[in-house]
Amino acid sequence: MVDGYTTVDVMTAYTLLTGTEAGQYCVVDVRSPQEYATAHIAQSMNIPLNTLAEASLPKDRTIVVACVSGNRSGVACDFLHQQGYHCANLAGGISAWIAHGLPVARGSIAV
Repeated sequence: MVDGYTTVDVMTAYTLLTGTEAGQYCVVDVRSPQEYATAHIAQSMNIPLNTLAEASLPKDRTIVVACVSGNRSGVACDFLHQQGYHCANLAGGISAWIAHGLPVARGSIAV
């Protein structure tokens, strides 16, 4: 655990997000809409870091937070933890997700 939140590697995250308990997780991508459109985890919501404070997120699920490398998602996890959310930082971000050959969606999706 780092600063009140956990860090999860991409293979573990993929297993959690596609397994029988997938409904216990919510994926938030804190990159800009332009970055998000290039490639993102299919079931993720795009909530840019600068708008995270206004977002309404479920407190009954663990929020897996992603960005390009894990830095912005770490900042987001710090904030979310302070707000009482259970969250996990995706280690290496979407870059690591892609490097491991995991599936991505492309284009923008309204949230």
